[in-house]
Amino acid sequence: RKARTKKTEDRAAELREVIENAERQGRLTLRQVAHYLNELGITSPNGKQWHPNSVRRVRQQGAASGGS
Repeated sequence: RKARTKKTEDRAAELREVIENAERQGRLTLRQVAHYLNELGITSPNGKQWHPNSVRRVRQQGAASGGS
């Protein structure tokens, strides 16, 4: 179980980095970030396409865990 949690945390950290990169490039809305992630072929945490709400949840999890 710990290994799974660590893997999930690592994935979330990687996703937050990609999202932050998108924002630095001027993709500021949730919709723009979701589109960017889909263009890169990165799947959402549930293994599907990104939607604005998915981006919001990852951002919130990062803020809750002390991330940006």
